[in-house]
Amino acid sequence: MSTIPVSAAAASRFPRHRSIMAAAMLTSLVAIGVSWAQPASAATGTVNLATSAEYSVLAGQGVTNTGASTLNADLGSSPAPASYVTGFPPGIVGGSQHFADGPALQAQSDLTTAYNDAAGRPVTANVPGDIANRTVVAGVYKASTSLGLSGALTLNGQHDPSSVFIFQVPTALTTASASSVNLINGAQACHVFWQIGSSATLGTSSVFRGTIMALQSISMNNGVQVQGRALARNGSVTLINDTFTSARCAATPPATSTTTTTSLPSGPVHVGGTIPVRVRVSGTGGTVPTGRVTVLDNGKVVGSGTLDSTGRVTVKIPTGSTPGTRTITARYGGSPVALTSTSTGRTVTVRAAPSTPTSSTASGTPSTSTPTSTSNLTHTTVLASTGVHGLPPLIVVAVALLALGLVFVWAARRPARGRHRDQ
Repeated sequence: MSTIPVSAAAASRFPRHRSIMAAAMLTSLVAIGVSWAQPASAATGTVNLATSAEYSVLAGQGVTNTGASTLNADLGSSPAPASYVTGFPPGIVGGSQHFADGPALQAQSDLTTAYNDAAGRPVTANVPGDIANRTVVAGVYKASTSLGLSGALTLNGQHDPSSVFIFQVPTALTTASASSVNLINGAQACHVFWQIGSSATLGTSSVFRGTIMALQSISMNNGVQVQGRALARNGSVTLINDTFTSARCAATPPATSTTTTTSLPSGPVHVGGTIPVRVRVSGTGGTVPTGRVTVLDNGKVVGSGTLDSTGRVTVKIPTGSTPGTRTITARYGGSPVALTSTSTGRTVTVRAAPSTPTSSTASGTPSTSTPTSTSNLTHTTVLASTGVHGLPPLIVVAVALLALGLVFVWAARRPARGRHRDQ
């Protein structure tokens, strides 16, 4: 392989170019990540399947079944007639069968309308080619071309049973063997839709949830479990010992009423600090609400927090810099299954900051008391009673007596030395 010579000046510019390219690549990767992690729009509504919702399997060009497949709802084909449908029995159909008749024709028409509705929804986030091992919330997710599922995908309803998940796939959907689509926190299969631009293939022993609306065909390998529907507009549907269960929505219970209460500290509260506001939200019938609460100080929002698993949260709010009386209330924002509520106002008095005691004089120098007596005994007595720099009085007395003893010894020896010189 030949080497292209590069001048020193050009070489010196390469690190800068590499930095720019690396920054651009990092920006692109971050943008992709942000796009995939973008929270879903709360306005995403369900897709109306109309009469096609009555079918477990609906095809345009017939249905081929092998083995003991079980369909809990209707089986249909249109425009292909009954001669294009085989394998029933041994396959079991729990509902009605319609082939090239009025109901099947209407179901195909309703399927086309639902397919176009799902394909035209505004996109919440773009997704990679394989969406395994991820958890997503309600929204509209779009693949660039084909979409694969090599493992588990989790759909999080966030305690909202009306949350809707729409996957837009321009070409093919392929799931691996033993892959799964799981539902948590209230997500329902009746609100999961897969709009496929060509065909869908589900892997052996996989678990799939939602309604597949494929423009062409749908092929299911052995032992697939589907909580939903397989609806093919123009192509056929192939089954092998597969099981379909109902994807109808569960009845949504009426939202429960809630009560919000607060408690405030009993001790003094001073300016420049915080007030811990303990909030509890309870629902009727023992329901524990979820969601957020907002704390207001004299009607002004000053803090918020998210309820824990017991329906409680403590929100610390600032006292401000002005003493006075505060009226504190808490407002629960509600959830799909719990109504909003507001606590009664509780008052707390915010006091001025306490003054700090000081022993300094006006000049800033600590004041001290100096004995005025010249008597050694009196001076010793004062020291003994007050102490010196915090020393115990007995130690002060002992030091004073020792000093007096040394003075007496010195005074006694001085005359003796004088008499010795006179002799």
